[in-house]
Amino acid sequence: MKNKAYIDVELFTYRHACANEYEYELYDGIWSYYCQINDAKFGVDAEIQRLDKLLPDYEMVMALGSSTNFRYSIEPSYKSNRRKYRRPAGYAKLREWISETWPIVTFQNLEADDAIGVSVRKNDVIVSGDKDLKTIPGLHLIDDNIVRVTEREADMHFYKQILVGDRADNFFGCPGIGDQNKLFKTEEWLNAKSTFDLWKIVKREYDKAISRMTHTEEEFIVPDPWATGRLARILREHEYFNGQIVYWQPPTFDMAWDAF
Repeated sequence: MKNKAYIDVELFTYRHACANEYEYELYDGIWSYYCQINDAKFGVDAEIQRLDKLLPDYEMVMALGSSTNFRYSIEPSYKSNRRKYRRPAGYAKLREWISETWPIVTFQNLEADDAIGVSVRKNDVIVSGDKDLKTIPGLHLIDDNIVRVTEREADMHFYKQILVGDRADNFFGCPGIGDQNKLFKTEEWLNAKSTFDLWKIVKREYDKAISRMTHTEEEFIVPDPWATGRLARILREHEYFNGQIVYWQPPTFDMAWDAF
């Protein structure tokens, strides 16, 4: 049995629906949009066929997100910044065609990223341009090369995300900490031995932000790092069972990555 290449195909779907969308005038002064759906299908198919040739030893599996999302119950404003933008014409039809043409993986209340995260196994490959999937350990196709992301690297990406947040998804991290913050170059961060070490740093920085807000006249909102972690968490194997999500919890004891 072949190992699988899990492809975040929604990126392709959106890209080719947009590329093949055109305006037209319904009647005098009334305009609408249409999609050259066959051209869009051709574009998506070409991308998948290229990957199939690049990864001949893997079965191609398309990951699609659900129309519902568990993160809305954690933070109703999650991705609300995108709601004012409509999806391109033909997007839904392309998703339908993909699900009828290739093997797919999709789960109720999960995004495509989560569907990949809970499905991927040791020798499978993740194919996605989304930086969030670097929080999943395992094999990744990066610049057409298979690269292994270790559990330590994946966890460090994840805990960094708790501090930084993700403006593209409309959730925020610790005030004053951005992607290039000097914290991420310190020996303390780089030499962390476990997720417990990383969580102690995260908690300390959030506590400092709360203290700063309390003792100065600065006005800003400090998110709950637990909630931010649950928004940032791309679900992994063993974190979704029979439709039930196993929500991320901060570590409560010190277990080094090399303990096993």
